[in-house]
Amino acid sequence: MKKEKKKYILLLLIPILGCIVFSNSITSFFVYDDIPLIVNNILIKDFKYFKDISNWINIHNRPLSFFTLALNYKYSALEAESYHLLNVILHILTSLTAFL
Repeated sequence: MKKEKKKYILLLLIPILGCIVFSNSITSFFVYDDIPLIVNNILIKDFKYFKDISNWINIHNRPLSFFTLALNYKYSALEAESYHLLNVILHILTSLTAFL
């Protein structure tokens, strides 16, 4: 098999395996750190936090992570399935990016 063909096969395998591995998590409830980071997190329930640029400077505050949670909250409130589905999608995209 040529090197280029193997690369395309692996690019297809990453999302397929990602869906298989994480499929059981999509229909589960909020658990462990989901409670403080999603259910009880006031930062994701209002976009005011993200308007202040100083909140984006310190990466230890996890601004991008909280921003994706805030977007998810805006469109699905506290439906656990949507958070888990987005999490699977982001993991697959990150894996593809790392592979490339």
